[in-house]
Amino acid sequence: MIKFLAPVIIVAATGLVGLVNKDAIYEKYLQTQVNKNLVIETGSTKYCGHVIKDNETPEQLVNRVKQQFNGAAAFRQVIDIYENILHDTDEIEAITKKIRDWGWQGDDSLVEDIAKYKDDPYQQDYLAELIALQDYRKSASHNKDELIKERDSLRDALYLAKKPQLEKDISNAISQFSCELDDESFNQEADVILASLNPTLSGEEKKHLEEIVKKRTVQGLKNASVPLETFTKKFYELINDAVAEIKILDSETIVKDQTITNTLSVVSTNSFGKKQRFEVGCVAYAVGINPIFGSASIFNCFFRKSGETLGDSIYLHDLMLVEEFDDENQWNKVKKEVLKEFK
Repeated sequence: MIKFLAPVIIVAATGLVGLVNKDAIYEKYLQTQVNKNLVIETGSTKYCGHVIKDNETPEQLVNRVKQQFNGAAAFRQVIDIYENILHDTDEIEAITKKIRDWGWQGDDSLVEDIAKYKDDPYQQDYLAELIALQDYRKSASHNKDELIKERDSLRDALYLAKKPQLEKDISNAISQFSCELDDESFNQEADVILASLNPTLSGEEKKHLEEIVKKRTVQGLKNASVPLETFTKKFYELINDAVAEIKILDSETIVKDQTITNTLSVVSTNSFGKKQRFEVGCVAYAVGINPIFGSASIFNCFFRKSGETLGDSIYLHDLMLVEEFDDENQWNKVKKEVLKEFK
């Protein structure tokens, strides 16, 4: 029996070796002739972890992954890694609450406001809040500066403890992005991101990072123009559905300092046929990140009478990048804020 099985095992093993060699040869061909990041795993062609589809060529697989790369989503992935690893401990959150309870006013300003509203019959509720805040500060065993210093020290210690895991996870994410983009130089971005998250940088290191951010801010303002205009147009369409029938007359984009604003001059016609001019626009600020991730973050969008500086503003800061106007999940957040404003 053993003598009978031996040739069978040899034949099967030979066939397996042949199959492995065939896959290895095909993989080598793909890596030299199509793309170096293509591999053969368990009989399937893969590009950076993405599996080839039925009737899809290796070239089409590579192009599909590159075209589907979402820079803003990738940036959010990096943020999620940071927040999951370096989220504030209960102790840090408790100190943060004490800082909030302390209030934003300086002691001198607080005294001045109490004197200012002491005899104002219309500000007695506000006066009571100010006096309560002053009493809280007098009874506290700490001051705001001491609290901030203590919190910063705890955050520095947390960073140092979590640094190895942070470096590993950020580097892995950037390596994946670099693979999908087929851009090895993007691997260097991990160093920039980790430096931006490091609260213990030296003066020289901070200066170097600031120069990088400054250059990217300038580039971001240039790159943000077209997507911001598209974002504003989509916001206008949302307002048009929610408020009234309005028509665009003109569009203007202005860059000032680190912000970029796109304003649409529109005319609205009410049910009586009367026309009135309004301005619909959005403001974004350059965030100084790698252009692959995005350019600017939306601060707010507004709807106001022409020539006015005040009006209905919907604050969207840190909600989305200008490039995310075509991301359904992100745009639904904008719709939610708009409906909240005009309900």
